[in-house]
Amino acid sequence: MMDAIRRTLLVAENLGIIGFFADAKHHAVRSYYAQFGFISFRDQPLEMFLPLATLRQACADADGR
Repeated sequence: MMDAIRRTLLVAENLGIIGFFADAKHHAVRSYYAQFGFISFRDQPLEMFLPLATLRQACADADGR
């Protein structure tokens, strides 16, 4: 997951993105994504989003900053 987060942050330096979207295929996968801070959409609980600010914080935490 950290590799995907770092790649997304690299892309964000050159493109106007707001975060990272994920499509959990079932509720167990939803729980996996939730542990990284992904937020479910109310109408579509298996569609999830991780805001760019959360991506940056996760990367900083992983790097010990």
